[in-house]
Amino acid sequence: RMECKLLYLTLVCRFCLRRLLSRFLFAKLQLDILWNCLNSHDVSTTLADLPEGLDATWVRLLQDIDTAQPNVNRDNIRRILQWLVAAARPLKVDELQEAITVEECQTQRNETEIGDPQDLVNLCGPLVRFNQENNELSLAHFSLKEFLTSGKLLETDNNNTRRYNIHPPDADLYLAKVSLTYLSFQGLARRYRTLEELAKVRRNYRLLDYATLHGGTHLGRLGNAEPALISLLNGLFAREISRQELPAHQGEADLSALKMTISMFLPRIEDEYASPGRGVTVSMGSEYPLDCVRFLVKETVGSTENRPNGTSWLQLFRILSDLTRKDHPAN
Repeated sequence: RMECKLLYLTLVCRFCLRRLLSRFLFAKLQLDILWNCLNSHDVSTTLADLPEGLDATWVRLLQDIDTAQPNVNRDNIRRILQWLVAAARPLKVDELQEAITVEECQTQRNETEIGDPQDLVNLCGPLVRFNQENNELSLAHFSLKEFLTSGKLLETDNNNTRRYNIHPPDADLYLAKVSLTYLSFQGLARRYRTLEELAKVRRNYRLLDYATLHGGTHLGRLGNAEPALISLLNGLFAREISRQELPAHQGEADLSALKMTISMFLPRIEDEYASPGRGVTVSMGSEYPLDCVRFLVKETVGSTENRPNGTSWLQLFRILSDLTRKDHPAN
C-alpha cells in the first residue's frame, strides 16, 4: 500500500514538474520574441501581439526565423530539425554540421573545416539548445518535437512555415539516404588493417560512426524502399542472385528450397579484432549441383570484393556494435 502511494506521489510530482517547466519555457520563448525588437515602440506592438499558448509560440518563432533567412539557410534549418527529431541518439555539433551538407548522389565528402558551433545555434535560434560540456545540439524542449511531428504546422496560414512540418517516415527516409550516401563515399572504399588507420578515418569522417551504427535503424523503420535507396544498398552490399541466373540443370526440384550459407572473413585489424579463419567456407542444407554451388560462391565473392565500402562498413560496425569489446562506447 505504501509502495502504491509512493508511486502515485511520484507520478503527481512528475506531472506538476512537467507543467511547471512548460510554463517557464513558455515565458522564456516569449522573451526570445521580445528580444528581437529594435525599439520601445516595437516592444509595445509585440507585447500586444504575443501568441497565446506554446504551440502558437513555436509557430511565431518558426515564422520569425524563416523570414530572417535566405533559402539555403531555410533548407539547412529543416535538415537540422529533421536530424534532431529522428536521430537515434544525441548528435554532436560536428556530426550535424557534416550531415546537413550531404546531397543525394554525392560521391565524395565535402572537405570543409568545422565551423563555429554557434553558427548552427544562431541559425535555429531558440529552437535548439547547445550543450558546451559534451558538444551536443538538441531541440529546446520535448514539446517542440511533439509539435513538429503533430501535423499542426500544416494547418497554419503561412505557407513558408508549413515546410518545417516533419512526417517521421520522411525524416527516417532522409536520414537513411544520408547515412547510406555517406557510407558510399569513395574515400571510404578501403580495408582497414590497423586501429590507428581506422581511428584517423573516423576523426576525418565525422558522421561515420553514426552512419555505420544507426543508418540501418532508420532504414528498418521504413515500410517501402524507393529506387534511390535500393541503388545505394546495391552499391554497398552483395546483391541477391536470382534463380534465373543459375546454370541450367536437370534437377529443378532439387533447388526448390535452396539453403546455402557462404561465409567470408573480414580483413584483420590488428590481432585484437582478428578472426582466425581465412578464405571462404560453404555450408548447405543438402546436396546441390556442383556447378550451381561454384557459380554462387564465385558470384558472391566477386560481388563482395567489388564493394570495398561494404567491407569497410562491416569492419567498423563489428567494433561499434559488439558490447563484449572493451573499446565499445558503452564500456
